[in-house]
Amino acid sequence: MKRGALQVDQLVRPVPGGIGTFVSALLASLAELGADESLSLLHSKPAGERPFPGWRGGRHELPVGQPWAQLLWDAGVPARTDGLAFYHSFSFGGPNLPKGIATAVTIHDLLFQSEPEAFTGHGRRWHERKLVARRNADLVVADSPEVAAEIEAAGVDRSRIRVIVPGADHLPPADREGTASLLARLGVEGMYLLSVGTKEPRKNLGRVFSAYRSYRARAFDPLPLVVAGPAGWGGQLPLPAGAVATGFVPAGVLAGLLVGSAALVYAPLREGFGLPAVEALRAAVPLVVARTVPAARYGGLAVEPTDEEEIAEAMLRVGEDERLRSELVTHGLLAVGELTWAATAKGYLELWQELAG
Repeated sequence: MKRGALQVDQLVRPVPGGIGTFVSALLASLAELGADESLSLLHSKPAGERPFPGWRGGRHELPVGQPWAQLLWDAGVPARTDGLAFYHSFSFGGPNLPKGIATAVTIHDLLFQSEPEAFTGHGRRWHERKLVARRNADLVVADSPEVAAEIEAAGVDRSRIRVIVPGADHLPPADREGTASLLARLGVEGMYLLSVGTKEPRKNLGRVFSAYRSYRARAFDPLPLVVAGPAGWGGQLPLPAGAVATGFVPAGVLAGLLVGSAALVYAPLREGFGLPAVEALRAAVPLVVARTVPAARYGGLAVEPTDEEEIAEAMLRVGEDERLRSELVTHGLLAVGELTWAATAKGYLELWQELAG
């Protein structure tokens, strides 16, 4: 394969988020396939350890870290692409698309358009400017058919859009000791409901909390709610009675929280794909999921994310109906069996061959 550069600056940001999980899993599979030796990672200077330390390919690292690097890129500082055949960006962040070589971009969602109230005014304007620049790429990748349709509606010709679905097999082995220690500190014993994600408006935690209050009022023996994820923006919501927050947790502990839960309750207003949903299905964990999340097609008890009573009823059912839980687990495992990061990596390698060919 011809040499290319991958813009992976999301990995060095304070909150890598879902895109960071995506990029880490993809890089791991590319390395396992031996493709990393033909690829260079482009990112700003990390505050700590370089992202993906096992990477055997090249690195193009800006000598300043975030947020200064993004300010320089926004001002027009170009990407280093000397001697490379193509450039791929995995987010709206990073430099503008370089001139003179083939370019591709992965657009995970257009939530700043579909859910504008979940973004600050500055955030919406920044994303709109970046979309104008990114949609001029030679090829544009979407994680789901739903996002592909939105990208087309935003002005990208369908012939330039490709759909490459993320994998589901990226969670590390559960750190059971670390998980048990965390739950003990939080005072959680036995089974619990789990909510995951960066705490920001589009994650819909306000309605999830209201639904949980309703669930506790109706359940004979209500389960605790464990809320895992780093702080985002938009103010911190007060936790309802029976709920505890973990803050940021390492991947192994997150895996431990997931496999130890009675169910994952994942009801964001909208997502481009919804990695936590397929993580739960892959881990044989019952799932309550917003039907607006594309990954809901693979299984789970689907709910309308704006209907607090429907979410509460789903919590009640998944917490008390063993037969339903078993059916959800069986169906989910079968549905996500083919969602592997090896398949995703092969899809990207084919895309880059097309791009540089």
